[in-house]
Amino acid sequence: MMINVKTYLLACLALGGAYARSTNTASIANERIHGHESFVDNDGVKIHYRSYGSGPLLILQHGFPDRETTWNTFQIQEFAKKYTVVTPTLRGYPPSDVPPEKEDYAAAAYVSDMLAVIKATGKGSAVIVGYDVGGVVVQKFALAHSDMLKGLVMVNTLIIPVFLLLIEFDSYQQ
Repeated sequence: MMINVKTYLLACLALGGAYARSTNTASIANERIHGHESFVDNDGVKIHYRSYGSGPLLILQHGFPDRETTWNTFQIQEFAKKYTVVTPTLRGYPPSDVPPEKEDYAAAAYVSDMLAVIKATGKGSAVIVGYDVGGVVVQKFALAHSDMLKGLVMVNTLIIPVFLLLIEFDSYQQ
């Protein structure tokens, strides 16, 4: 079967155009699903995070042994409609740096990482959600930087003793 050269070239151009449009659409869809990937340097440790949507800042902090993608199934799609959703990856979990020293994993380091991520967004305050060990991190952050909190949500996590006292004795917190 002979194919006309002109027909062949037109078919190639049409397919090439369709491919270019589909990759552009795929790129937009990919960013909606996977977010905008960024890193912030916190005292020599690179902290990875993804951001989605626009609006007031909402931080979703993963737990153990998860990653920032823990939230990708349902939460991000909904919250990104109204918020700038940021999902940091805890230090010690690639693609964030994995520092070698035990001291690099003190609670103060995690609090400092979260502060660096918030500052990198250019927003001054946030609603912060912590899941599992991420819940402990956000509690420590709340104690250190309550002025930066619009809200605090803890999911399936331990409650550190200071919060137990607040919950037990403060009717407003109950």
